Amino acid sequence: MKSFQDIDHLISALIKIPRRPSVQQSEHNINHAIMLKHTLKSIKPLVAALGSCQNALLVAVRKLLSDARLGWFEERIHEVINEDATYQKSALGLRNQRCYAVKAGVNGLLDVARQTYKETIDDIYELVGQYIESTGIQIKLQFNPASGFHLTTSTDQLNDQSELPLIFINVVRKRKTLTFTTLELIQKNNKINESLTEVYLMSDKTIAELINDVRSAIGILYKTSESIAMLDMLTSFAHMCTIANYTRPEFTDTLAIRSGRHPMHERIYLENFVPNDTYASETANFQFITGPNMSGKSTYLRQIALFGVMAQIGSFVPAEYASIRIVSQLFSRICNDDNLETNASTFMVEMRETAYILQNITDDSLVIIDELGRGTSTQDALGITYAVCERLLKTKAFIFFATHFHELTTRLASCPNVVSLHLQVEISKDEQDSKIRYLYTVKDGNTAEEHYGMKLAEMVGLPLEIVDRASAVAKQLEDSVTKIRQQSKSTKAILRRRALLTVSCNIGIALEMKCNSLCLKGL
Repeated sequence: MKSFQDIDHLISALIKIPRRPSVQQSEHNINHAIMLKHTLKSIKPLVAALGSCQNALLVAVRKLLSDARLGWFEERIHEVINEDATYQKSALGLRNQRCYAVKAGVNGLLDVARQTYKETIDDIYELVGQYIESTGIQIKLQFNPASGFHLTTSTDQLNDQSELPLIFINVVRKRKTLTFTTLELIQKNNKINESLTEVYLMSDKTIAELINDVRSAIGILYKTSESIAMLDMLTSFAHMCTIANYTRPEFTDTLAIRSGRHPMHERIYLENFVPNDTYASETANFQFITGPNMSGKSTYLRQIALFGVMAQIGSFVPAEYASIRIVSQLFSRICNDDNLETNASTFMVEMRETAYILQNITDDSLVIIDELGRGTSTQDALGITYAVCERLLKTKAFIFFATHFHELTTRLASCPNVVSLHLQVEISKDEQDSKIRYLYTVKDGNTAEEHYGMKLAEMVGLPLEIVDRASAVAKQLEDSVTKIRQQSKSTKAILRRRALLTVSCNIGIALEMKCNSLCLKGL
């Protein structure tokens, strides 16, 4: 299958009909016909390789690749295009290809014009040989589409002469290279252009007729492209699960992965990838993932999403065991880049994507959200994130939500289908040399480490006085929040006692008035 070119690109080029014919279009048409010829030749060994396959899918692919219309394409191209014609890119190569790609005998007038062109080219090479023999200068023949054939030489070839012989005209010096021509060469170029005009007209007409014949049955090429793409995908899957430790996933109502690995990271990074387990069901469908920055939260989320995609397209997955629930939609809110096209801010993009998720989520969806609310104030972000989580909790979709808001995991912990996970890290207690060791291991519960941001800032070289000041401010803010909460609790207790006293007084007054009334009645 390595010999196949980009068939989709080839089909797109073949079906385009330009409004105004051009030289470039004619050159491209010949290249497209040659590419189609090589593609059709590559199909034959592929069909032979599928000859013994009994699988229904492979049998269907073999049947499509054996379609008689493909054979007709090959015969039609063989009638028009020379066998030794190859794909060209250079200007001179495209020019020669445009002249000689069509077989001799297809068009008599084309053969006559082509013979004239060939004889003129031979005369030019003979003329250059005469110039070299008469002047003793090593002259090279060059070609470009603008000026046609011209001559070049190095200034070192002039020996002690300061100028070229007078026979050479239109001399242009570029550093140590001289470019020039002669009157005879100009005449030969004109004669070549006249011959080429006739050659191009008849050659382009013949190639255009061939392309039109191909367009008449282009549908089979679409099916061929799809079949080859399917085989390419299946071959890649088979190769990958052979060379790597992949397993065949099962499809159940739960998501259960044992020792799962990110399929790309484990191939790219030199260090051993740390595998992690994943489990989600209808009774534990909402999972919070917390942990420090760089601890692996985003990688873990992407790993879960890729497992679902790989399993549902028929690929094995990098794990010891995998049970996948089939999902109808995969929603992700991971990237936080600004939308430069619409000049939207990070927060605006977050809200748009979140709104789309909430409007389209179903019970059999998979939702991946990474740190919602990073683009606005902490209070607004926490409020919006909490409300979004409450809405998502009403569905049966599998939701994996990475966040730094530990208040969320605390307040929503009472929900029966909420699970809290964290990426484990180890922070040294040595005040002289603080270090963070990332274990990249998913554990149950919330992270117990606090102020890992300060440790990380110190590790990357932030001045110590800045870190100390930041720690002091953070401590003051925590104390203020704690004090406000305590005062709020005290105020609520005082108000509660006052309310009880008021109620008691009201009851006592009512009893006293009742007693006075009874006394007046003599009771």
